[in-house]
Amino acid sequence: MPEIVERNFRITVTQVQASGPSKSIEIKAGGLGIGPRGLPGNSLSVVAAEVLGGHRVVTIQGLHATPATANEIAGITTGASGIGATADVVTQGLLEEGSWTWTPGAPIFVGSAGILTQSPSTVGPMRRVAWAISPTQINVDFGPTIEQA
Repeated sequence: MPEIVERNFRITVTQVQASGPSKSIEIKAGGLGIGPRGLPGNSLSVVAAEVLGGHRVVTIQGLHATPATANEIAGITTGASGIGATADVVTQGLLEEGSWTWTPGAPIFVGSAGILTQSPSTVGPMRRVAWAISPTQINVDFGPTIEQA
């Protein structure tokens, strides 16, 4: 019967033969403990090229995104970061903030200075970056950039 030990990844497989002794094989990979929990969904890190606000849309260059830079979006920051610091950004999946008051089911767009908004720009580029799941939770899911007249 297989045995699995969570933190040491020890697996024991026993083969029982009809005649003769049983054979066991043990595979160990010691020291491979479970690491710290990562960010929800998919994420990456960018180096902040300016002081970045928390829960803001940022570009791959580490700047606050705008509708005009919608094609350069890296993700949404999980917290504020200073210049030169590493900023964790969510690229897909759930993100929650207790102070948000979104309309559930409605799309969320990138606004000026990386601000999340449910009011899309009416001229120039527009890009959906998330959907509101509840008043305080969004599902990060980038749509295509739409060029408007």
